[in-house]
Amino acid sequence: MFVQMLIGASTFAKFGELVDWHSAVVSALLDVTVACWFFAVGASIGSFLNVVAFRLPQGRGIGGNSQCPYCCTTISRSDNVPILSWFKLRGRCRTCRLLIPARYVVIEIAVAIVFSILYYSEFYSGGRNLPGVAGLPFGASALARVTVSTELVVRMIIHAFALGGLIVAALIAVRKQKVPLGLYLWCLLAIIVAAIAIPQSQIIRWRKFLPEGVDVRLDALATVLCGCVAGIAMARLLAPLLYPGFDRSLMSSDRETSGARQFVGALAVAGALTGWQSVVPLTFVLLLCAIIALRCLRRFAAVAWMADLTVWVWLGLLVFRAFWKPIYSLHVYLPDVAAPIVTYTLGALATAPLAIVFCRYSRALAPEPTQEPQQDEDDDEEDEFEAEEADS
Repeated sequence: MFVQMLIGASTFAKFGELVDWHSAVVSALLDVTVACWFFAVGASIGSFLNVVAFRLPQGRGIGGNSQCPYCCTTISRSDNVPILSWFKLRGRCRTCRLLIPARYVVIEIAVAIVFSILYYSEFYSGGRNLPGVAGLPFGASALARVTVSTELVVRMIIHAFALGGLIVAALIAVRKQKVPLGLYLWCLLAIIVAAIAIPQSQIIRWRKFLPEGVDVRLDALATVLCGCVAGIAMARLLAPLLYPGFDRSLMSSDRETSGARQFVGALAVAGALTGWQSVVPLTFVLLLCAIIALRCLRRFAAVAWMADLTVWVWLGLLVFRAFWKPIYSLHVYLPDVAAPIVTYTLGALATAPLAIVFCRYSRALAPEPTQEPQQDEDDDEEDEFEAEEADS
């Protein structure tokens, strides 16, 4: 609250206005309240994503009350408050007293942080991070100055919805389960509906100029489809490096083909959200984020489970979206010596070295095959055995 008040006061002084401390306090109170609301909503959605990631691979419905994964007792509302309830119960079920894995609260905190980043990078600045959007100048980021338009709200909702779907896919992939393709279809359907309903919410169109007589909604639909196709093409280009030995028809049920299939779906969703022009820089950011994340998590045993690039698509999309304008403006400094299609093709091929680095690094950090006998088949039983040992 105090830091936000100082930012508001400096904003008034920067633009030649008198420092009105009463307005600075009110503006700071508004900003902090909305930021806390985004954090709380993110934690609640993170709790819901835990349920979706647990039930979806089992073919169960995602509705109904939350239950203990061990004794199947319905969790009361007072014990179902995100983040706080886990610490209040000390990580145990109130009924059976078995340990509730810490990953649930970690995911809730992570999604809450993701929503906070969305708020500060996009909503708080009026979309300053997006290309073609003026937003507020740096230093003038006070929510009281932002014009909350329909386009801004729709962009935030669709971005959050797509990120939520990709986070669920990552949670399923971490447990080495198959990501249902229906999850990606729902994300694509939401993006298509938003593009047709509010065409102005799209950041970059698939072509620069709209010819006369063309319906803007059909053009928005074409933008989504072109981005989706570009994401699929990019994923198919990298799949032989990331998933060696996969079935190129993507119809087989082996582990490599399943990994390639779910990676294609995840990048298709990201491409549909950003447009075909941004797929190549998005892939660069995705590979860099994945390599850095593996580097930071190299001391944890779970790093072997995170060698699938599907786990990091949400992180690459979050970072790319937060810095979309400066990343997208880098193409201005590239030599304009070839047609755009040639430039994008060469850029796509240039991602191959990063993909090779990611593969070699992930394999170097993975444990030997003899050290993980049937340990990944049923994570729920493993957690239950660990919980019983800890309880005894």
